[in-house]
Amino acid sequence: MTGSVTDVEAVSGRVVHNLNNLLGVVIGRAGIAATLCDDDEICEDLQQIELAARKAASLTAQLRSFLDGRSSEARLVDVSGAIHEIDQLVVLQAKPAAEVAFDLCRTLPPVSASPADLHSVVLCLVEAAVRGAGVGQTVTVRTRADDPAAPARVAIEVLPTGNAGSDLAGELASAVQELRAELATEHTSDGTQASTVWIPVAGAGQLG
Repeated sequence: MTGSVTDVEAVSGRVVHNLNNLLGVVIGRAGIAATLCDDDEICEDLQQIELAARKAASLTAQLRSFLDGRSSEARLVDVSGAIHEIDQLVVLQAKPAAEVAFDLCRTLPPVSASPADLHSVVLCLVEAAVRGAGVGQTVTVRTRADDPAAPARVAIEVLPTGNAGSDLAGELASAVQELRAELATEHTSDGTQASTVWIPVAGAGQLG
């Protein structure tokens, strides 16, 4: 029986992974089509398709966490590792309008968070950046600490900034609130504006 359960979990994990990839394509293509569409009714339909796919992606993220033996409730999480789990989904979401580059710090302290909320934040910020960037531009996803010597907060940084729109704003605000984090627009060292979500390090206190 144990072997059968393990086999089912392995197959389920592969199905969830492939479904996430397909949802990434739907999200990306629907978002791009909506920006190019001149018909208001069709644009609204495309936005609803994108929103539904995002909700489905959030559910599959929770299912993946369950299959990994992890709860969707808050736990100690490596932010860079959580982003790495969905890097292919992020890349597919951005195509064909933009490329995605990752600059993930591997020495960050853990935060207390739900992986599903972290995934939602990244997907929303990347989609907003893709909408704001020109065709063929690169969207960068970066993680860093506020103070490498004594970090109190960890940042998820996506640049350039973009337009979240009403369809993304609610989901993004909800995920940021669940993380007890702070969303800000900041300038990077090269002058580019970035959307940054600051998450308190586990045990370092909470914002707001």
